[in-house]
Amino acid sequence: MQLLKFNIFLISIFCLLIFSSHISVARGFSDNECLDSSFVVKVSHKAFPFGLTENRLEVEKKDCRILIRHERLRFLKKQWDIDICRGPIHIKHGTTSIDVIKKGVTCKDAQNSIDDFCRVADELSRNIQDDGLIFAPGNKESLSEAHGKVYCSHLLLRSYLDGGIIFSRDETYTDLLKQFGLGDNSWKSTANMQAPQPTNNTLGAQDSVEHGAGSGSGSGSGSGSGNQVNPTPAANTKADF
Repeated sequence: MQLLKFNIFLISIFCLLIFSSHISVARGFSDNECLDSSFVVKVSHKAFPFGLTENRLEVEKKDCRILIRHERLRFLKKQWDIDICRGPIHIKHGTTSIDVIKKGVTCKDAQNSIDDFCRVADELSRNIQDDGLIFAPGNKESLSEAHGKVYCSHLLLRSYLDGGIIFSRDETYTDLLKQFGLGDNSWKSTANMQAPQPTNNTLGAQDSVEHGAGSGSGSGSGSGSGNQVNPTPAANTKADF
């Protein structure tokens, strides 16, 4: 009888753990769970010509820094290095040398824009979607699965590069990232969206979403700062490793 009760107890605990896991997946990760996460995820799939080569996407995230590596046809390699807690809004990209491009305009139509920042941001977005979100296995609401890790990175990058939000790990965010998950096929659809404020009263880690080229006041500073960024003219700075 005692053995039977013990077995029933173990079965109940097991069912509770499974139920809790399903509830967690259904709820999805929170904004801060995504922001505070650290992981490395690799996604690959057969590609042109005739499936003889592979397209590979690697996302390495540690706190505020997101490093994206992309490889196509074995020798076409690109890399983007982005700190989503650091202003002004910028992208570091390159493999043998680093180009630093600051955001100077709102990318309303990145595909047709000649602006360097919009062009690089759009290329990054397309690679994450085409070789990451489409092929990553698992559930996008779970940070323990490849799809969820790529999706989390995608939302943070859109919030920073497109939405103009400089994050801070000292702040608590609620329902911010879901704004940038709408559509998932556009890098420039959020120009007129208003980001919610952090839920605590600490001085802003939240940057307001830009409403057009040249809007906003104040300036972003080092990692962890969150004041609204005043867009600066696009500029390229080249620095060797």
